[in-house]
Amino acid sequence: MKSKALYLLILLLLGACGGSLEYRYYTKINDDGSVDKKIVAVGDSTSIYGKPFSFDTSKGWKMSYGIEVDKEDGDTLHLAIAEKTFLSAENQNQDLYINKDSTHFDNILVDYNKSFRWFFTFHDYGETFHQRFPYRHLDVNEFLNDQELAYFFENDTTVINSMTKEEINALDTEGEERYYKFIITSCAVEYIRLLNQYAVGKGIELLDRQDSVKVMQLFDSYGDDGIDVANLGSELQVYLDLSWPAVAYEQGYLNDFESQIDNDLILLDEHNYKVVVDVPGLLYSTNAEIVDENITKWQFNRGRFLYKDFRLFVKYRTTNYWAIILTVLFVGTFVVYFYRQRNTN
Repeated sequence: MKSKALYLLILLLLGACGGSLEYRYYTKINDDGSVDKKIVAVGDSTSIYGKPFSFDTSKGWKMSYGIEVDKEDGDTLHLAIAEKTFLSAENQNQDLYINKDSTHFDNILVDYNKSFRWFFTFHDYGETFHQRFPYRHLDVNEFLNDQELAYFFENDTTVINSMTKEEINALDTEGEERYYKFIITSCAVEYIRLLNQYAVGKGIELLDRQDSVKVMQLFDSYGDDGIDVANLGSELQVYLDLSWPAVAYEQGYLNDFESQIDNDLILLDEHNYKVVVDVPGLLYSTNAEIVDENITKWQFNRGRFLYKDFRLFVKYRTTNYWAIILTVLFVGTFVVYFYRQRNTN
């Protein structure tokens, strides 16, 4: 993020694990469909010898540790290395797709499809880094475009290269406002969802459209101090003459929501990622930044998938040599038969 004001607008700071890490994902897809995976966490000793990975390394991962020297500043970096072979690409999801808490864990969903075309088989392999922000009710691009997201959260300054100082200041100010609007509105929609879920369980009439609009307005009224979940119920009793939202809070129904608001929302990028995918065929399409024959490479930070999913993909083609051999044998047999019949006649 580029301005101090934007830090003040953040509802919650990263209450996470240790210092900044670099994650290196190496994926080698083999001819038989199996996948060799190596994931390396790089950082200081405190982070590396704690729990640097989101996934459970006790599930068949081979663990090792090492050190390397940073070529730029000469610092000693510590490495935690996890390696495992999966029988298929999709089997990686059992380990890497946690699917329970995107705020605290990286959730990486692998998808793989192939299409048989006799001489060739076409493969589509993808890894989606699911957004860290826990509320998926709104599309962040309705508030910030891709360039602004890259500028605010990926340290990409290309969007301002041709701007004047005044234009940059305006971008900062307006971007902060739209970003805060996204956060507040997302939280409001989640709060409404939770209240309606509570109402269904208690047989209470759900919030209608007008009620929901007033809840949204209430959230919009909060300033830089953030959302006071404890007072929301009493304020709704005044504005909407509804007593049960306060009861829901008192009964602890909103505890997780309040905890998330107060402690857990990850709105800053900390870690860097390097991804390498090696495929066993002719690569013909990818969104990788670097392509070296059949090896593809990406480099990004966590800001890339804080507020929207990021899917990296490779499409490649393998040759079905058995199909070629069968075709040659079939054609050869047909030609021999044809000439024999012709000579016989």
